[in-house]
Amino acid sequence: MRIVTLHGINQTDLDYAAPLFKNLGKRPFLPVSISWGADVMDYVQNWRKLFLPRHFHWNPIRAFKRRIIRAGHESAVWVSAYDYNRKTIYTHILNRLNQAIDEGAEQFIIIGHSLGSVVLVDVLSGAIAAGALNVDRIRAIVTMGSPLYFWRSPDQLERFIADLAGCRWINLYDVDDPVAGQLAGLGRVADVEVHTGGLFSSHCNYWNSREVARIVGGLLKSGV
Repeated sequence: MRIVTLHGINQTDLDYAAPLFKNLGKRPFLPVSISWGADVMDYVQNWRKLFLPRHFHWNPIRAFKRRIIRAGHESAVWVSAYDYNRKTIYTHILNRLNQAIDEGAEQFIIIGHSLGSVVLVDVLSGAIAAGALNVDRIRAIVTMGSPLYFWRSPDQLERFIADLAGCRWINLYDVDDPVAGQLAGLGRVADVEVHTGGLFSSHCNYWNSREVARIVGGLLKSGV
């Protein structure tokens, strides 16, 4: 079983899913952590070179501003259906999935956090429409802290669910997470409440949560 992960915005640590993998213990699986924000980071770095003076030095206020700029651009990149970077990200993720298949992966659990859950649904929807991915290999989808309820219409999500017949979908949310939403009433989606932290920490703590690891571990154990 391969566990494929997609992060949310403003994630620069390539090992972002390492806490989840560690909490899964000795359960048999192969991790595939996809970093899709790297394609956008190039844009942000070029922006800095164009508009910041050469003598610029790091300070926390400016660093915080850059994180806000990066987060805003990453969101805009994916919302814009015709953005070059969006197509680049789509191709990058699809290539990673097909690479795992070429390496012998028989089944996938795909986990998307925050905006990564929107990217997950859009990439898989596009791949299904293009016949570019064998969706029978996808046994389960887990979305965490997901804004899908706000960014995609129920009709879009219902079509996506219909295309993934036989695939389980678990939507994890913390009631204190201001970004997360429930997907109640959508086909086979199971909303599961978890407790990852308080108002200011819950959204970023899904990867570290033992409760989340227990749920993902249950999927591994059952073979979904």
